[in-house]
Amino acid sequence: MDAIPDKEFTAELDWISPIAQVIFNAGASNKVFPCQATLKALDPRLRPGMSASAEIIIERQVNALLIPLRASFTDNRKPTVYVQEKQQFTKRAIEVGRRNDEDLVVLNASRKARW
Repeated sequence: MDAIPDKEFTAELDWISPIAQVIFNAGASNKVFPCQATLKALDPRLRPGMSASAEIIIERQVNALLIPLRASFTDNRKPTVYVQEKQQFTKRAIEVGRRNDEDLVVLNASRKARW
């Protein structure tokens, strides 16, 4: 709940739209999927009409290395990252797993020459 940022609420998803609405805000666009959910526990601070943001977890990967998408680049047609080791940076090709618009999962990283 946006008005109660110090508490995380758990809910059961009742319905979600299969079609996204595109919301334009300050030059950026977000895809929003309207949905309806039932809260598992109520809080006395809740009031009708309060707004909320939700994160729907559809899959979990334990012990996965998640990096920002912008931390990777393509080198010789392979996804690559720089890894800092003390005062030096090592360029490493990586094997990419799942990704979204912001992050990606690194499945494997090979060692390459120092720069």
